[in-house]
This record gives sequence, structure tokens and C-alpha cells, in this order.
Amino acid sequence: MKLNRAASLFLSIALLASVVVGYATTASAAPFAKAIGYWTQARLDSAQPIELVVDAKTGIGKIQVNPAAGKAGGSTSTPGVVKTTDWPQGSPIAQTAVGKVFFSVGVDNYVCSGALATDSLPGRAIVLTAGHCVWDDVSGGFVRNFAFFPNYDSGDRTAWIATSLVARKEFTDQTTFNNIALANDFAFAVLTPESGQSYLPDLGYPVNNFFKNSYDLDVNGFAAKSISYAFGYPQAKPFNGLTLKYAGSPIFVDTRTNTTWGMTSSMTGGASGGPWLSNGTSTTVNAVSGKLSSLNSYKYSNDSTKMYGPFFTDRTTATFNAAKTTPVGNLIVTN
Repeated sequence: MKLNRAASLFLSIALLASVVVGYATTASAAPFAKAIGYWTQARLDSAQPIELVVDAKTGIGKIQVNPAAGKAGGSTSTPGVVKTTDWPQGSPIAQTAVGKVFFSVGVDNYVCSGALATDSLPGRAIVLTAGHCVWDDVSGGFVRNFAFFPNYDSGDRTAWIATSLVARKEFTDQTTFNNIALANDFAFAVLTPESGQSYLPDLGYPVNNFFKNSYDLDVNGFAAKSISYAFGYPQAKPFNGLTLKYAGSPIFVDTRTNTTWGMTSSMTGGASGGPWLSNGTSTTVNAVSGKLSSLNSYKYSNDSTKMYGPFFTDRTTATFNAAKTTPVGNLIVTN
């Protein structure tokens, strides 16, 4: 998959050697070593938002890189049940379970969004994000320096470093962003505490009153006309990536693919990988008991008012299970 991303073609031999298929393991953690201490505020501020845009005529997508953040931070008036607007700081869970995802490809830094998925192991946390936020197909390998920053707009700048990344083979094997790639545009990052970190963000997060600070995965959470609530940190204009946004509307099947959902949302680059929560109502999102049932994946070139995300299926569950069972240091492409 040759992406239109301003990225270097060199990725370390150690990175490529540590990519394995299925549930095989590797002891190499070398690809992530530089992430510890890598994300200075200057690098965070300069990270460029990416957006997957599908050509409305050909049905093939490409990654667009926005070279600078938007200057405005307000909401948009996109019609829908909930327009794209700020999620109130201090509201339960979403503020602290959704965050910004940062990573590098070559010498360039990029930003997406992600959310904590419920994981039963106390010594590990798992982040759901888009496949195109973990895999760089210009160089044919996983991204580097992957870090998750929950509660970013509160001023919290705690970096949780990924020690494993997991994506679908159906995604990584594609030579273009075709329908197969779009249907499998999801991935998981495994976080473990670094020196000096006494907790993980999915359990007992210090700034909220809920012991559980994550969302259950529910691959059957949506049907046509269900209400979806999408979250993310859009950074391309008119947004600036500094506040958590959300949007809500009934979903529909993208008839071009028949394997992806659509919903009304004007989120832009930087929101990729942000979660779509099911289990809401027609007027409000249940931020505590919402479930992960899709994510921000792509938009069409001729319509900025809609966002699309993959159907979650047994492939999503298998990928999540691979993330839960892989030892530290693995880069996994699941069958």
C-alpha cells in the first residue's frame, strides 16, 4: 500500500525483523526504546495530523498530511443529533479514556486519536486506534515511538509508551487503501508502565472517580440506524487538536463497501482512530457504559460532513485477543 505520506522510506532492520504473523512471538523491543523520553512538548506541538481520504470516483483512499494545526478551536454546526463540539471536561470517563496518539515515521511526527479498551490484566493497558495510525505502508512496517496521551486537553502530558502493536494482515497486505483495507482499518497498542509510573490509565485513573477507565469491546453494538457517538482530537482546520470533541448521529451502511459504517461528523485530521461508542440514546451518550463498536477511519473527498468506520467483527476480536496475549516487545500482524 503506497500511501501519500510525507515519510522517510527507511525503517530500522530491527523493526522489520520483529514483525511476525499470527501469534508467534519475538523478544525484540528495540523499535520502542527511543519512545521513552522522546515526546518533548516541542515534538508534540509539531506533530502533523493525518487523515484517510477516499476518492469519491475511484473508491481508493490515500493519507493526507496536514502540515499545521488549525488556528480555531471551536465547534462546527454540522447537522446531526449532536454536532461536533467539545466534550465537557470533568464528565465521566470519556475525558480520561480517550486520548491523543503520537508516533513517528522516519524523521516526521504524526498524531491520531485512540481509546482505552477494557483489559483484565492489571499490569497492562490496551489502546484501540486506526490501522493507518500504526502501520506505515510507504516503508512497509510499523510506526515508531508510539505513545498514548489520555486527557490531553486537561493539560495532562503523561506519555504511555506502546511496547507492542497489533494490526490485521488483511490491512497490511493491501497495496492500496481499497475496500479490504478500509474494512480492517483498526489496530491495538499494548501499554506497560515505565520507570516511575505507578499505575496504568485504564484502572484507577487519578483524576476521575471511576475505577474502570476504559470501554468494553462490542463487535455487535451497531445496526443500521443505531446511534453512534464518535470521539477524537481533530487537529486540521477548523480545529486545533487541544480539546476532546464528540459528535453523534444515526449510522448507516456505506453502500460502496458494505463493510463500513457512516455517520454525520465533521471531525478532521487528527481524529483518526477515535472511538465510536454504542449503547447511547438518541439524545445523549452514555459515557460510562458506552462500548467500542467502530472508530474514525476515513472520509470521502467530496463530503466533509460524514465520517466512516469499519464494521467490528470476529477479526476485531481476534486482533484484540492477540494484543492481550502477546509478550512485551512484539509487533504482530494477525491472521
